[in-house]
Amino acid sequence: MGFYAGGDAAIQFLGCHSIDSAGHRRFCGPAARMRLRCRGDRIALHLDADGVHFDLLIDGEKQWLSPRGMTPASMLAGAEPGSQTKGDSSADCASFVGIARGVVTLPLPAGVEVNVELRQRSESAGTPMVLRGIEIGAGCLLPVPAMPPQQQRARIEFIGDSYFVGYGNLLPEQAPERDGLPAATVSSHTDSQRGMAALCGDALAMDWRISAVSGRGLVRNYAGVGGRCMPEIYAQTRGMGKSGQNAAAPARNDFPADIVAINLGSNDFSTSLHEYRTEPFADAGALAAAWCRALEDFLADLSRWHGEPLFVLVGVPHPESPRQRQLLQQWLAEVADNPGFGRGIHYCELPSVPLHGCDAHPGLEGHADCARHLAAFIQQLR
Repeated sequence: MGFYAGGDAAIQFLGCHSIDSAGHRRFCGPAARMRLRCRGDRIALHLDADGVHFDLLIDGEKQWLSPRGMTPASMLAGAEPGSQTKGDSSADCASFVGIARGVVTLPLPAGVEVNVELRQRSESAGTPMVLRGIEIGAGCLLPVPAMPPQQQRARIEFIGDSYFVGYGNLLPEQAPERDGLPAATVSSHTDSQRGMAALCGDALAMDWRISAVSGRGLVRNYAGVGGRCMPEIYAQTRGMGKSGQNAAAPARNDFPADIVAINLGSNDFSTSLHEYRTEPFADAGALAAAWCRALEDFLADLSRWHGEPLFVLVGVPHPESPRQRQLLQQWLAEVADNPGFGRGIHYCELPSVPLHGCDAHPGLEGHADCARHLAAFIQQLR
């Protein structure tokens, strides 16, 4: 079998990704996808995918394998159509679930060119999924046809929280419990490929990336939990230099976006200050002021990083966080004439949708509705 490193130029990636020093490809954000064309009688994917749910497709058809269909080294558990995890009533949740390291082998129709796609569905729990390499039996990878310059697609980046992740969107409407579920259950009921950000990017026929982490805010994470907030996470994972005296030298931006859609703020304001722990904000007014300053700084950094993009700030009509929408609109009214933010800033408020997903999040229908609304708004700006 011919072996190809995960970073091989013949392997296409959509979404946040990087190549490490060993030539392995890292999936660095929700809904990342790998695509390739090949000819052979089988394909083996060498993966590190600890707890990450993912789908494999051959010519657009989802593949289902029992453990008997995998190599002894794989250690990857595949669910067959209609199989259910404990407490699950939806075949939508059946997927491959990885452990630390494995090899999954799929048979291919011999002598026929096929398209193979690997799609990450869930968030990685701190450790990204890694494609170490691919083996093709009795065949080879085929080059992906280059797109003529005049056909290069516009680019959009989605930066946000669990709404852009697609958190818990597979939970059935009739599920007896939907709040406080174990992390593994939420992961098995999350499909970022059918979250509003990925659906919106596909509807716009744009190249897209999603930089989103559940529970993160601009200056305050959900329930005041410590750790990095989204601007710091973005700057570090993307290599973006920040403004200020201690600014780091920025890396090269390998995905300069034409449009940046930002959905942040729900986590900053959805829980009361000091309810769970001591926090650095004296009161709600201090939190709001810090939030507005952070938004302005983040937009300024993103404007430099992407080369004057168009910004779309997304308001979320969540019953627990009305302050996010109010502050966005208030802040926009104050900076409406400021020319320092890319090619302009626009506000789009998502429609109110049923919260049938895990922990008061939209289900599949709600994500589809929000994606259509957001895509229609962005389309009229182009």
